Amino acid sequence: MSQKLEGHTYAIYKGPTLFGPGVYVADHAYVYCPDTKKYFDCWGGHEGPEPRHKRCAGQGNYAIANCYRGPGVDWFKYIPSISGSSVSGNTHDNACLGPYGILGVCHQAANCFLLSARVTLNNNVRGYWASVHSYGVYGRFHDIWLEYVYNPCLKHLRKGKVELTKEEDEDPLFGKIRQLHESFSAQNTKPHHHEVIIKEAALVTNHHAPEVDTTQYRELHAQFLKDKDAAITTSGFKGKDLAIKINELSTEFQDKVANIIGADAYEKLTGVKYGETINIVNPDWME
Repeated sequence: MSQKLEGHTYAIYKGPTLFGPGVYVADHAYVYCPDTKKYFDCWGGHEGPEPRHKRCAGQGNYAIANCYRGPGVDWFKYIPSISGSSVSGNTHDNACLGPYGILGVCHQAANCFLLSARVTLNNNVRGYWASVHSYGVYGRFHDIWLEYVYNPCLKHLRKGKVELTKEEDEDPLFGKIRQLHESFSAQNTKPHHHEVIIKEAALVTNHHAPEVDTTQYRELHAQFLKDKDAAITTSGFKGKDLAIKINELSTEFQDKVANIIGADAYEKLTGVKYGETINIVNPDWME
């Protein structure tokens, strides 16, 4: 029996904040299952300020998502760049993505919880476009997450003949992402996780703004990902200092892309005015 899974958001701050003039904080996302009346809170809970918005929904499987609520699986030993670092071992509803801001933020955790429903968040979520450019749709190293987190849960629960959403019922944006990942699986050599994020972000961008030529800022995007990963793995920044550094890199990238694609496209994709940027990481949640 399938259950409905819904992606919800609330605004953490409204308007410019103490982080700087013209800088907004990304919406917090979480997942709700009305059939069980249970939440997947990600890192920020579900009791935030009004208004709260339902952004997407699909028929999925609560048991599968609940299987990897988190932390549960110590799969980080399979990621060379962060092996041995203290990136697991917290107790949040994080879809086994570890501490906030390392492999993803709430947008990526919510998408992981929504995976069985064949739906994702979309650009109606403030900051989603920017977070996808930073962490991808499902977080860094999604292929490893599938292998060591999602697929074992799916295999275990399929013994109970769980129902899964069929391809013909999937969300159109999810379908494009699925096809992209199928193309990765068909390759003899796995693409670098930066390449995965770049292609996911281009796909999300063109789904909402097909007129944008994402190749114009591809090299810029690749350099941003290198700089962000270096900040996480080798800079020595931790906690709020790391969050601030990630936000600095991200907002600088957003500004540069805005100048390339123009005001109309930027405002369509981000939901903020040209000249404004969005902080993708909430420093108060960074461990």
